[in-house]
Amino acid sequence: MIDSARRARTNGNFHESIKAAEAEFKGLGIQDSWKGEEFPNPSGDVDIRTMFSKSILSLPSFLKKVMNVEVSRQLIVTAIALQRYNLAHGTYPVDLTALVPQFLPNLPSDPVDGKPLRYRPNADGTFLLYSVGEDGEDNSGDPKPAKPESKSFYWRNGRDWVWPQPASPQEVADYYQRELK
Repeated sequence: MIDSARRARTNGNFHESIKAAEAEFKGLGIQDSWKGEEFPNPSGDVDIRTMFSKSILSLPSFLKKVMNVEVSRQLIVTAIALQRYNLAHGTYPVDLTALVPQFLPNLPSDPVDGKPLRYRPNADGTFLLYSVGEDGEDNSGDPKPAKPESKSFYWRNGRDWVWPQPASPQEVADYYQRELK
């Protein structure tokens, strides 16, 4: 697990590191044997093997949480740099390289896959900034929930993690129109 965390930090690619850790656990036969019961041992005795397996199995979810925080941090810092660029130049840049070195020390990377964050300016004066999201697949900035049955609009539930921007008046009206039907 420590190797997986180091790999994620060194390569800037959490997605592959998490998948590698899960594969290594599976290869070692470490699995969740207690199947969601609160107290797996009815006698009340502590089963050290179950405790060990449970603690080891929680490590990939810890890496996912670190990845989520790092993606949020990168998007926030980049969005601030984009706003600063817009204030200085009256428009958003054509690409993120224009932010370096005046607004950012280096090109912002997507912690999920280690590639640069995805960005494009829109014709209406806004921009699209996103990470490929937990699945590691670039869906061209698709903010729709990864699980179609989800009703949540939380930005990290999307297929890609799109930097939230205020909704336009038309988007708000469309949303309420859909919800009132």
